[in-house]
Amino acid sequence: GSKATKEDKLGLYSLINYGSNTVNKVKTNTAQLLRLGGRYDYNLSDNSFFFGGSELETNKIQNIDSRYSLNIGAGFKAIQTEESNFDLFTGIGYSETQFGTTIPPSSTNKRGFEFLLGEESTHKINATSSIKQRWAIYPGTGDIGTRSTFDINLTTVVANDWTLNAGASFSYTSKPSNNFSNTNSLITFGFGYKY
Repeated sequence: GSKATKEDKLGLYSLINYGSNTVNKVKTNTAQLLRLGGRYDYNLSDNSFFFGGSELETNKIQNIDSRYSLNIGAGFKAIQTEESNFDLFTGIGYSETQFGTTIPPSSTNKRGFEFLLGEESTHKINATSSIKQRWAIYPGTGDIGTRSTFDINLTTVVANDWTLNAGASFSYTSKPSNNFSNTNSLITFGFGYKY
């Protein structure tokens, strides 16, 4: 969700995914992800802004007990029309990740400063449908490595202010815990309410 005025913009997001599978009476979790985040933009001019943001995440299947990141930076509004918005942004931040089970010599946590490079856009396809996407890269210092996330969502109004939503989320880390996968992906379908 987002709330924008002429002076500023506040954006909040969340992603929750839980799944399990039972085979021969043995239950195994197949997904256990929670991501919460937000960003506040303050407009410096018609096409530039300053921002501060944070994100919290847990992803038990990827052995991430908890991760938090804080960042600040500046952005440029490259396109601003009724049909499309496209922003570029960059900044610096700090991140700390606590891992679940670790096998030596893997560390139980990683922390350090990271840079932030990203872009996001919103496009109206027609009167009832729009697509929103965001790509961010976090090159980190020390042993935290480089992270990257890409999210894309399609929203279509189906009745009154109710919407049908389809989304995809992809993440990458160059230095995962133990021998876990470098990549993670999620595809979702659901309903929303536009207010």
